Formats: sequence, C-alpha cells, structure tokens
Amino acid sequence: MGSLTENRSATWEDEEEEVMLQKPKVGTVWDTFCISKLAKVGFKLDYAASKKHGKGSIMGINLEDIESIVNYWNNVVVYYVLGAHPPFTVINECIQRIWAKYGWNKVAM
Repeated sequence: MGSLTENRSATWEDEEEEVMLQKPKVGTVWDTFCISKLAKVGFKLDYAASKKHGKGSIMGINLEDIESIVNYWNNVVVYYVLGAHPPFTVINECIQRIWAKYGWNKVAM
C-alpha cells in the first residue's frame, strides 16, 4: 500500500503528522518531578480568614500579593483557534509573522 501522500495531494495537516511521527518522544516535566524539592522552594502557605457574606464567604486578595503575576500576564497574548486543530508549528509560524515586530520572545502551547 502506498502512503497517504501518494494517494492524494498532501495537506499541511498530513505533512505535519508525518513529521510528528518521525520525531523522538520527549519527556515531560513530570518525569523528573520530585515532591521533596517543594519543601525547599521558600514559599509557605499561610491561613487567611474569610469574611461571611450572606450564605457565602468573601476572601480578600491584596494587590501587592499578586502584583508580579498580574505584571507577567499584562504582557501575554492568548491565541485560540476555533474549530480547526492546526499543528503547533503552523500556529508558531503565524505568530512569528504577525507579532515579530513587537519583540515577542516565547510561544507556548
């Protein structure tokens, strides 16, 4: 039997699938995860009491507690493709063409 590309013209999806099948499997962050290292990180959770409000409760968050995270997400663009499921390389190339002039430095999926 011939390959898919021999029977009909290949689409970007077919080509990307063939490339993905040829790439070696890469481990995930969970392959080297060690729970004992978390105790040495230096972050400690503290109890914060909530206030009763009707049948529920309210928890207040101070801006200075989350300011670094807010600043990080202020510089993030979230890109979502509805309907289709293009490969990461296609999305990455599209983002490079559109956003390179703005100095983007990382594309993650």
